[in-house]
Amino acid sequence: MNNLTMLLKTQGKSEEAESMLRELVGMCEATLPAGHYYTAIFANNYADLLVVLGRLDEAEPLLVDSLRIIVATLGNDHVRAERGRERLTRLHRLRSNQRAENE
Repeated sequence: MNNLTMLLKTQGKSEEAESMLRELVGMCEATLPAGHYYTAIFANNYADLLVVLGRLDEAEPLLVDSLRIIVATLGNDHVRAERGRERLTRLHRLRSNQRAENE
């Protein structure tokens, strides 16, 4: 399901992908133990999609929390941790650009 949502995202079908990723994260939260890395990975993907959709305020806490779990479970040097840091940096850059445009 995660792969399908990423495909939809690349095809520009972000709204459809958002719904599916939200459902996937919910299913993981309901069935996996708290702090499971699958849930964190899917939540990180969901947050990244929210950034694409311009929903930065919704995305930031998901990115921060999912990165914390990914680092705790997979390690700081894991590719998923690196990707999570890149996504969080991109969100902060976008937010800074928005503030600069509003000034």
